Amino acid sequence: MDDRSFDLLVKRLGERRTRRTSVRALAGAALSAVVLSDAATRAKKKKKCKAPKVKCGRKLCCAAGQQCVDGACVTPTTTTTILACSPECGAGQACVDGECVCDATLCAAATNPNPGETICSCFLTGDGQTQCVANQQCVGHVDCGLGGSCPEGFVCQVFGCGNQPTCVKTCV
Repeated sequence: MDDRSFDLLVKRLGERRTRRTSVRALAGAALSAVVLSDAATRAKKKKKCKAPKVKCGRKLCCAAGQQCVDGACVTPTTTTTILACSPECGAGQACVDGECVCDATLCAAATNPNPGETICSCFLTGDGQTQCVANQQCVGHVDCGLGGSCPEGFVCQVFGCGNQPTCVKTCV
């Protein structure tokens, strides 16, 4: 602020005012203070999870004993120490004791890649693991055969179409 602007400001502040003008100025200042204080309070109020809850995503707090897995609260199936899975588990799976296991809740929330189908379920695969696989119609299905080999993006479902080993897509 230069000297001239400062002198002009002091001159305006020193002028006589009517009571009405003074009351308006005070009311405006008080209202501004209340509005700014309320805005600052709202900015500080972010959802925090209190112990023993765990934050999961932006708006979710998992209860005690639950884990956050891909933005969903999941209760582990065992109470032993949880080991990391490498490579990471696929859609609909949870890491339990270092192994990827199909979790019914996560699997139900996964996306079925088959057009017109929406359901994903946990099924036993040819390699003895449970996978989150896409429900599909048996028309035009591919049998796994004795070797249990399937194309990329498919797994061999033990009891597939007609209770025969069938190649099915995994959910994403």
